[in-house]
Amino acid sequence: MLYPATNINLEFAATILGEGDIIICPTDTLYGFGVDATNARAVDRLDALKQRSSPLSIMLSALDEIDQYAEVPPEHRALIKRLLPGPYTLLLPKKNSIVASVVTGESPLIGIRIPAHPFPTQLVAVFGKPITTTSVNRHGENPNFTIEEIIAAYPQILTFKDGQMTAQKGSTIVDLSGKTPLLKRSGAGVFPLLVLMPVFYIM
Repeated sequence: MLYPATNINLEFAATILGEGDIIICPTDTLYGFGVDATNARAVDRLDALKQRSSPLSIMLSALDEIDQYAEVPPEHRALIKRLLPGPYTLLLPKKNSIVASVVTGESPLIGIRIPAHPFPTQLVAVFGKPITTTSVNRHGENPNFTIEEIIAAYPQILTFKDGQMTAQKGSTIVDLSGKTPLLKRSGAGVFPLLVLMPVFYIM
């Protein structure tokens, strides 16, 4: 079931999320599975579909929402403003919030995404709650990059198509829970940035 990723379908997508269902939508990197991040049963369904139970990240619509869900070290606020919106997932100490505990599991951190793409960020704003984000694939498989691959693999899931999608990498993951940023995974976002504090690489 395929629909254009346009403003006219934002309310429709939000309704589907509110019913506890899974959607597929574009980001500024890859297409991603999304569910209501506050609905534990919906997150469980997504984990079953992915055949994994690793921590998930959440998508927000704006920088000023981050403090609701994560502790932001003061020394990293300027860096966060440089990275987001953009193709990055930032790991921060999580706060008690409306996000279902199954999203982060036993991890003390929460992944934050604000894609530089209007559809997912506007969808979060319309929905009024964070949405999970994770690549469209099952555990151990490569992500499905093209809309044709996605429709063939998941014909039962509502998919919102952006005809301009070209990215072939996931987001760059950066751990900002300590004093020094840690690069956890290279991806579509360049890191470290120019004129940045030292960074350690986790292999």
